Amino acid sequence: MFHLSHYGRHGMAEPGRGNMWKLYEEWRQTPYEDICASIELFAREVMPEFHAREEEQQRWKSQVLEGRVAIEQLDTSAHTVYDHHNEDIVRLTPEQLKRKP
Repeated sequence: MFHLSHYGRHGMAEPGRGNMWKLYEEWRQTPYEDICASIELFAREVMPEFHAREEEQQRWKSQVLEGRVAIEQLDTSAHTVYDHHNEDIVRLTPEQLKRKP
């Protein structure tokens, strides 16, 4: 029910404009059968809207790639690309990786 519940409360999220992972983490204690039912319901009830917007999305994407539409530059400095679930992982910044022999 996660997908429909979220969709019902917030509508369709624009790409890159939500923290679905955080919401999923809060929701993931749900039994497997309920997850499967939620996915099926999402596919049936929500995906048609995504498919309906595909042509518009591709038109916008082409305009961005051609430089006719500028994308807002977002500050991503507060975000990391590291896995926070395993504290034993050695974490290197992109700069450290570039300097590595």
